[in-house]
Amino acid sequence: MKLSPLEKCVASTLAYYKALGNFPLTSFEVSRRLNKEDSNQTYSYREILDALASMEKRRVAREQNGFFYIPNNKKGKDAPVANRIERYKTSIGKQKRLAKALWFLQTLPFITMVGITGSLSLRNASRESDIDLLVIAQAGRIWTSRVLCSVTTHILGMRRYQNNVKDRICLNHYISNDSLTLKVKNLSNAHTYASLIPVIDKGGWYQEFQKNNDWMNTYLSHRSWRLDRSLQYPKKNPARFLSSLFELLFRNRIGDLFERLSQYLQEGKILKHISEIRSIHDNQLILSNETLMFHYPVSRNEEVEKQYKKEMEKLEAEGQGSRTRSLTC
Repeated sequence: MKLSPLEKCVASTLAYYKALGNFPLTSFEVSRRLNKEDSNQTYSYREILDALASMEKRRVAREQNGFFYIPNNKKGKDAPVANRIERYKTSIGKQKRLAKALWFLQTLPFITMVGITGSLSLRNASRESDIDLLVIAQAGRIWTSRVLCSVTTHILGMRRYQNNVKDRICLNHYISNDSLTLKVKNLSNAHTYASLIPVIDKGGWYQEFQKNNDWMNTYLSHRSWRLDRSLQYPKKNPARFLSSLFELLFRNRIGDLFERLSQYLQEGKILKHISEIRSIHDNQLILSNETLMFHYPVSRNEEVEKQYKKEMEKLEAEGQGSRTRSLTC
């Protein structure tokens, strides 16, 4: 069973989203999220439809109600489509809950953009999952921004900490608006941040984020940047003008002093906490004035990449088996 270059790209894409959590894709989503797989050629939507039809005919992929996925086995039954529909409904509920926090977050000074990432950005959130956010802060105020976001979400009863996970906001990634290029560049991050949904944007920073992360073209054929108008801007808080006022008042030595104090206190607490963890990789924890990233003790992206490699190995093994059977017939 030999796959064409395009079919390899399609199989790779379906395998990745299976590793992500048995997440089936429509043909349009396959087109928008197509992995490159060492191929620089671009493909039309019609060609992708033909590839999916061919793969379904040969049982490499399965179609159900317009969704395509790689089955767990050839004979057994799978239920990823029903699971995806259920998670879509769950995600809508979580987005409505998030809107409450966004109403307050938009008033915070030094926050230039907030975007939804993770399972919620894919509308694939489980009932017990949290809400991942990427926060872009003004240069020189990244530690201050983390304090403000953490305090605000904690007061609202929505900050994730310890075993409080369900429907809580996970503030695990901050970047400075003078350093918008993501530090960790891999397939998983390409899919994660290409699916980002901007929900607060004070001045076109989402477009700047796109421009600074064109490295994703290395991994994705049709980079699936999205602009979800339904949640891009929460209902405006009348107190939003306070954001600009506080920025003006603290864009001075007092603000610099608070930033340094915030960094000192937070770094000390974080480093004390991670000293209890045996090993942390560079792509799990980053502490700098340009990037704050907390993906420990377990990196979800690392887990997905490992499972993705296993899924690809299974496909290659099945392909070798099919060729062997054809030669012995």
